[in-house]
Amino acid sequence: MVAGGAGGVSALLMKKAFDLEYWAKLKNMGGNAGRIANKTGVSYDQQNQFANPLLRYDVFIMGRGIIAGCIMVAAPSIYYKIWISLILGAIGGIVCTGIAYGLHKGKLDDPLMVFEVHGIPAALSLVLIVLFH
Repeated sequence: MVAGGAGGVSALLMKKAFDLEYWAKLKNMGGNAGRIANKTGVSYDQQNQFANPLLRYDVFIMGRGIIAGCIMVAAPSIYYKIWISLILGAIGGIVCTGIAYGLHKGKLDDPLMVFEVHGIPAALSLVLIVLFH
């Protein structure tokens, strides 16, 4: 449960960091997109090339981070202390959000988001078990 909570919070923070980067790009652009960002503070203008790939609701991103955090400690969880579960859960949430951002920017489709939520955290947990066991 600790790993899931850490994964959810870290995924949400990673999404907010991507949003800040997107807002900065949008405000630096001239024309209509820059005016939209400066007046309303809303950065979701799908008409330009910097359309935010993580436009989905924050609750879903946090939910995917929770699942990724739980996947990170699922296999060898009996051996992990709570602080290790916290670290691995946070890593799972960050990796899940980063992979989702990269796949969307690369125009690769994963409609069910199984690869970034289950695949990458599971493979990463098998590698990181060597460090934390």
